[in-house]
Amino acid sequence: MTKSQLQRLLWFQGNHCFHCDRKLKLENASIDHVMPKSLGGKDVVENKVVC
Repeated sequence: MTKSQLQRLLWFQGNHCFHCDRKLKLENASIDHVMPKSLGGKDVVENKVVC
């Protein structure tokens, strides 16, 4: 995922962590899959969250 995609996803989530709902800065953000790839989740933006 590119930096601009991460930035867009973070903005979409209101600049908050998906898991703990704390305010998140772009430089501290990472991507997590809602449905893990190991359990059949797809590597698509609809299955990704910022944390």
